[in-house]
Formats: sequence, C-alpha cells, structure tokens
Amino acid sequence: SSPRLDGRDLKDSLPEKYSFLHPAEGWEDGFMLISLPVEVSGRVNLGETGADFAKVLTDGRAQIFISVDFAGLSRQKTARALDNLSAFIRRQDDPVIIFGNFNTVAWSKTLGGFIAKNGLQVKNALTDNVRSLILPPRHYILGYEQNNVSGSLIMPYLNSFSPFTRF
Repeated sequence: SSPRLDGRDLKDSLPEKYSFLHPAEGWEDGFMLISLPVEVSGRVNLGETGADFAKVLTDGRAQIFISVDFAGLSRQKTARALDNLSAFIRRQDDPVIIFGNFNTVAWSKTLGGFIAKNGLQVKNALTDNVRSLILPPRHYILGYEQNNVSGSLIMPYLNSFSPFTRF
C-alpha cells in the first residue's frame, strides 16, 4: 500500500521516477517522496519523536535530507529533540538539509540557538513567509550557506499545516 491524500492513493498520481521512503511504523507517521538515488535511509530517534532521513546523491555529491515533525511537542520536548538532532548532525560527514514543522518560529531562543549552533540558515523561499505577520511560520527548510539549496513549501490549502516540501 501507499499513502493516501484526500482519499486517493498517492502512488497512482506520481511519475514513475518517484519513490516513497517511510518509517517501518507506517504511512501515518509521515514519509518522504524522492526521485534522487538513495544511498541509505532510516529514522533517527530524537526522544519523544523521530525524524526520517535519507542520504541522497545529487550531482555526484551526497547530501542528507532530514524530515522533522515536532507538532504537538512541548517547548521542553522540542528543545530535547533539537539537542538530539544536533548530535546526529555532528556525526554526519555530508551536508544536511532539515525540513518540516519545528513547532516554533526560527527566531525563538530554542530554534534560533539550534540554527546558530549547527551553522545553518533558513532556506525557505521568500513567498513561504507571506503569512508571517498573521500566522508566523513553523515549517522551515534549514541548510548550510555553501550548499546552495533552496526550496519552497507547497501547501494544497492556504491554512494547511501539512505542507509538501520540494527542492
């Protein structure tokens, strides 16, 4: 089986070159949709939650994509998850790109500290922050300055909290 969106099987709607990566627990915990060659993938334990990751090859270089979802976590549990994520990042030899719902704004002490500690930058497209005055964003794409990644969050509905991320 494959994930469903609005009652439709997503696998039937995708070009052949795409494949799903997901945790062993099932689709409801989230998934990555990828068209790049995957060297290794898995799930890292962050305490109260986990994060899916995939080491992919792009233009002959390896990059590690990490998908997070901290929705519903308290501030303290989010801070602990970010500390555990920092430990995972330090063990990587390749650049990381982290995306998803961080359940806080980038300028918060918790997420801002995580970004600075790991030498990351927010890589969201400018249009992703249009609603920032009304509803501050909590979905971010983080990467290193030198890896030249850019991405945009694609929301099927204006107030969706389950955006797709594309690079």
